[in-house]
Amino acid sequence: MPLVAPNEGLNDQLAYILKSTISGVTDWELMLFINNATLTQATVFADLSEATFGGYSRVTLTRASWTSPTIIADKAVSTYTTTPTTWTVSSGSETVYGYAIITATSSVIRYVEKFASPVAVVAGGILGVLPRVTLTTAP
Repeated sequence: MPLVAPNEGLNDQLAYILKSTISGVTDWELMLFINNATLTQATVFADLSEATFGGYSRVTLTRASWTSPTIIADKAVSTYTTTPTTWTVSSGSETVYGYAIITATSSVIRYVEKFASPVAVVAGGILGVLPRVTLTTAP
């Protein structure tokens, strides 16, 4: 019989992963990627090409800024703040395919999401991302 993670403890587990203060655990970073990568369990940081448009830089995701997880449709869900992180394009143009949440040192992917449709950004444009992490038992 497969392991089941009941809703009763899911919020605490997700809060521990994302939000709780843990000695020695550093904040992660949010990055955008510009290649049409196929995302699988085997995806690694080297598979992603980071955005380079003017006005772009990685954003540090402080642990305390994740929302307290809530159960939605039998899943614990948390977002990084309640408003999207935005970048204003000061120069250049690129097509952004998605974002990744990575460790600040050694650049290991913790979570990665491809947008439903790629986003073309040009000078003067604004791109916003609201990272969302969901935890549940696999079907």
